[in-house]
Order: sequence, then C-alpha cells, then structure tokens
Amino acid sequence: MTSSNRSVRQIRVAGDPTDIMGRFSKSKEISYRFKLNRSQDVHLTLSQLAANADVDVQLLNQKNRVVGQSKQAGSASEFISKTLKRGEYLIRLLNRRGAAKTEYRLKVSTADLLPTLRSQAVQVNRGQESVVTSAQLKAIDGLQANDQLRYTLTQMPQYGVLRLDGVPLGIGASFTQADVDKGRLTYKNTSPGITAIGNGSNPLVSGSMLVWAGTGGSDGGTDNEIFFNDGKTTRQLTQNSADDIVKAIDGNQVVWTSQVGGVDQRGTASYDLYHFDGTTTRRLTENAVNETFIGLEDGHIFWTSPVGKLSSTGQPTYEVFYSKAGVTRQLTDNAVNELVSDSDGATAVWEAPLGKPDATGRATSEIFYFNGREVQQITDNAVDESSPRVDNGKVAWSSKTGALENGASTSEVFLFDGNTIKQLTNNNTDDYLGDIEGNTIVWMGRNGTPNGLGLKTFEIFRYDGSTTQRLTTNSYDDALVAIDGSKLLWLGLGGQPTVTGQSTYELFFFDGVNTIQLTNNQANDLAAGLINSQIAWYSQSGVNNRQGVVTREMFFFNGRSIQQLTSDARDDDQPQFSSTTLAWRSTDGVTSQIMRYDIGDSFSFKVTDRANRASAEQVFNIQYA
Repeated sequence: MTSSNRSVRQIRVAGDPTDIMGRFSKSKEISYRFKLNRSQDVHLTLSQLAANADVDVQLLNQKNRVVGQSKQAGSASEFISKTLKRGEYLIRLLNRRGAAKTEYRLKVSTADLLPTLRSQAVQVNRGQESVVTSAQLKAIDGLQANDQLRYTLTQMPQYGVLRLDGVPLGIGASFTQADVDKGRLTYKNTSPGITAIGNGSNPLVSGSMLVWAGTGGSDGGTDNEIFFNDGKTTRQLTQNSADDIVKAIDGNQVVWTSQVGGVDQRGTASYDLYHFDGTTTRRLTENAVNETFIGLEDGHIFWTSPVGKLSSTGQPTYEVFYSKAGVTRQLTDNAVNELVSDSDGATAVWEAPLGKPDATGRATSEIFYFNGREVQQITDNAVDESSPRVDNGKVAWSSKTGALENGASTSEVFLFDGNTIKQLTNNNTDDYLGDIEGNTIVWMGRNGTPNGLGLKTFEIFRYDGSTTQRLTTNSYDDALVAIDGSKLLWLGLGGQPTVTGQSTYELFFFDGVNTIQLTNNQANDLAAGLINSQIAWYSQSGVNNRQGVVTREMFFFNGRSIQQLTSDARDDDQPQFSSTTLAWRSTDGVTSQIMRYDIGDSFSFKVTDRANRASAEQVFNIQYA
C-alpha cells in the first residue's frame, strides 16, 4: 500500500467515531491508515470544507486498489460506507484545487447510528414570520455532516406557511440540517384568530380536529347531530331523528351515543355507542341499556354496560367491554359492578367488590388491570382499594390501609410498576390519588392547617419516581387538575370571597421548579387542562347579561402570559384544547356557537441520513405568542 504523502497517519477505527480536524496547506493529498482485525462495516464522512474547496475521498485496500470513493462537487460533504474484509486500508483525501487552502473534518467509524433529534417549540407572533433555528430543531449524528442529514416533510402546518429561502414547501419537500443552521427555514402564521365554526355545545378537541353535537344539520331537525371539523372544513357525521351525544375524539376517530336503542326499564329508548374511524361509522352496541363510555385512544375503545348477572339487589351489573378494529371483547362476567376509572391505549383499570370480607362481612373492592391481553387482579386483601389510574403500564390507586385517625383507617397511595407493588405514603392522614403520568404521581393529602370546620385541608404532593415533594402548605383545600411531565395544574379554594361570602377557586401552575398563581379574583376559575405549559380556563368575571347575571369569559395562558380571549355579554365556557387548537361554547342563552382559536401549529417529518435510512415520523410544534 503506497501514498504520495511522505507521512501517513495511523488511526484506530471503532464504534465510537474517530474525529480528526485537519488542514490542507501546500499538500494536495493527505492519507490515513487503519487496520481491521475482522470483517466490518466502515463509514466515513469529510465535511466543513472552505467554500472554494473541492476535496474528494478514496478508500484503498492493501493492494492499493480503490474499493470506495466519494466525489461530490465543490465543498459538499463526502461520504463512504463499505463492508470491508480483515486487513489494512488507506483513506486518501485529494485536494482537487491545490491552491485552495482549506480546513476539513474527517470522521470514521464502524457504527452508523441513526441521527438523534433535539427539538424545542418555536415561538411565533400572530401574523408574523419567524426563523426556525438549530436551537429549536437539530438532528445530531456522531458521524455524518449536517448537509447529509435531510428532513422530508410528511405533514404540513395547518395555520401557516413553511418556507425554505422564501419558497413555500409542501408534503414531500425536504431540507437539510445545514439549511436550518444557516437560517433558511421559516414559518409564517396565517391563522384568522377566533372564529365561529358552527352551532352546538360541548366541543372536544384532538390536534387540529374538533367534534361537537348541535341541532339541525342537513335534515333541519331539532335533535342533536354530530359535527366534525378537520381544521379546514366541517362534516356532518350523523343524520337521524334521534338525539346524538359526542363522547370522545382521538385524531380523526370519534365516538358518540345515539338514542336509537331498545326501550329500557323506564320505557325510554336507550343510547347505543357508535365509532367513526375516519372513514366509516360502525355501531358498537345494540341493546336496551345505556352504556357508560370510558375512553378512546388509537382505536382502542372501552365502556361498561349493565348486562351482567343480577346483583344481590336484583339489578343487572355493569361489565367491562373492549373494542378494537371492529372486534369487541367482554372482559368481565360476574354479579358485581365494575367501576372503570381510567384507560390508556389498549389498557384499562377498574375496581370491583370481589375482595376478602371486611370486619362487617362486606366484600372489599380490589384493583383490576387489563394489560391489552388479559385481566390481572393486582390487589387481594380485606380493605377497600379505589380510584385506580393507569399510564404506560403503571397503575396507581388509593387504599384504606393507613394508620387509624378518629377510629378509621386512613387512605394511602400505592403504585404497581408492572411487576411489584410499592407503598408511596404511610401515615395517619388520608392521601387520595390524583393522577399518574410517566414517573410522576400526584395525590392530595389531608395535611394542611385546620379550616373553619376544624378539618385539616388537602395539600398537593408530587412523587417523581424517587422522592416525594410537598408543593402546598396553606389553610384551604387544593385539588389536582392535570399533570404534564414534571408540570402540574391545580385548584386552590383560597380565592377572594364572593359577594355571598363564599371562597372561590383559583388556579396554580407548577412549572417543575416554581409555583405560579395564575388567578386571584372573586370568581371560580375552572380549567380544561395543561398541555406544554399551556392552560385554558373560564371565569365568571365578565359583564352583566340581559338578565343582570355576570357572564363567563375565556382565558388562555401560553406559558408566559395570560390572554383574556372574550369580553362580552355571552357565556363562554366548556373549553377543550390541544397543543394547537382551543375550542369552547359561546351562548346568549338562546343560541350556542362553537368557537375555534388556533393557539399553535405543527409539521411532521422524517430524518434520513446519507445511507437513506429514515427515522420514525417526528412532530415539530409551533406556539403562537
């Protein structure tokens, strides 16, 4: 093996990339030698060349034969990926413009991993255009250069325009990490603001999709029909003479009930469940009872139905049902009522009085978990377990196993991680589970100072997977509203008294470090949830309507500031929102409208490397200021 260079640098090639910073000055050729002890894949890149440079790369075996080469034009990055046999090899860098002095970066590795992605939502003012920077969108590869990492768009923004060098992009268009680094990618908001999109009430939101029930429709009747809005147009999903009630939306899938069932014990037509999968509508139930809907996620649907064996009082008991892709399974069949309190994808949890008898001879409630395949009984004792919640295979609940207080056992919080049960609290005060998300579990403990009735108030506690943190210490009750990662939202009954002397609920936001009181007034502030530090709520703090009653108004916290969205003589309430869309009902007592307000946007993409290997589809979020 020979080289025109007088000295050839010996390098080691392994899974961790060998990273070399070099420079062409007078020489036109630079070489590196490495040895493989067995047959392996070898990947190398050459990047960070000067704008006027043109350097090619050759890979030679010990017989001085070229086994791989890259000859990109100009300063574009070079890339070689080859499976090599055991032996010695030479990497030769050829400066085609010998007079051009240039620095370079050479990376060599036996591993070619997919790039990792780091993203942070970009903040965009309404009607303005902002640059998407590498601080917000960054694909990182230990081996390949930024101009070899390519983003291909799979879903476009709904309420704005994505541009590369001022040219609008569409589905299938692409740009590189180098384009992002150089500030060539921009997003412009074109959202119209608050708009009325139909008549009705109780809107539900998923992404940019909305669904609600409203009167009229194409048949002009007075019964409620189901309407679906995809962010651009509205579609009527039902047309009948029966009352329809919307229950859930997940993406473009919708579940509702329709009063078309058989006559129940009261002589009234019962409500049956329907599922729209984005294309077709399927009837899930057909009987003479009213189902209790539980949840919809990724096409997994849960509900309970009073079709079980007769209870000790002679009434049919509620059993658990699960449906996916048109196939329905009855998960329980006994003579007790199952109380399902949560579902997560293909899993669900419930309590049922099937435990050992307590001191009075009454069967105690135990926790049951459907893991997507079978039902597991998690607890089996002589105490009552209640209010289970599930997230990603972990189940938390409250259990009457604590020390005595005033002669009764107190409630404690437990966690099942898929294998073992862990007791999170152990004291002589009641601890009631709020919710679980990931490693975060939140509960309300009666540990506060006594209130006017002499009862200790409920305070907020947060468990992060290893330690427990008390977040509130006051003389009023606090109740969890939502969890989002390490962030929490709760209500505190410590607001200014109303004119009748009653304390009001105020909103508190914990950002993972600090607690922020969002509201402080003489009205109850009721929130819809917490998503990416965004919070929507309504408050009875508006103007007097025609009847002299103070109206409800909509408010939105974008993670930085509070915006009052409405200020009129109509009631604005029933808010629901996603990371991009906020919807609510606006009514004057006679007519009700569905209002839509776009609070953000997003686009989806896949990242491919020089070897044309694609990542999973990713979503980039945009927040409106």
